[in-house]
Amino acid sequence: LSSSSASVGLLDMRLPDEWGAAETSLVVNDTLAKVMMCTERSHGVLISVQGSRVAVGWNTSRPCPTHIENSLSFVVTLFRALFSRSLCCIHIGLSNSEVKHGTVGGKKQRFVTALGRCVDVAGSLCSLGVKDDVFCLYGSVAEELCAMDGVRFELHAEAAVTGLGLNVYEACVRTLGSLAGSE
Repeated sequence: LSSSSASVGLLDMRLPDEWGAAETSLVVNDTLAKVMMCTERSHGVLISVQGSRVAVGWNTSRPCPTHIENSLSFVVTLFRALFSRSLCCIHIGLSNSEVKHGTVGGKKQRFVTALGRCVDVAGSLCSLGVKDDVFCLYGSVAEELCAMDGVRFELHAEAAVTGLGLNVYEACVRTLGSLAGSE
């Protein structure tokens, strides 16, 4: 495995329990296609899909020196792609720090992976986003995150509760809502 400063995002798709297999499959496939498109546009890499969770990384197995900006761009692009047409609810937890990344496995099958506190923090923030019904939370040591494409990231109300030693920022949905449909 290699080590680098990277950004990792965990996405959680929430689907109604009453949906049948065909409807669930259709929505999940459509949502994953949009996630993959936005990941590629932001120079990220799809790390894994497990159940309703998707992991995406920047500056992991694909060089991306502007990984923080690119991960923020991913949030904006994904929101635009999903805002008016998504039938499932998405929550994203993002973080940046040192990670170990690469491929693991045996002779016949290999898997791309990212390991470390950054991944754990992204997972914790994704879970907090589900609990608080927040589209995106970003954990960073930065004092503030820059506005991007008209999107502001503000300190989240429960930032101090996480105990992670990071500032936790929330993507302003009010600002994001005004971007829906503009591509």
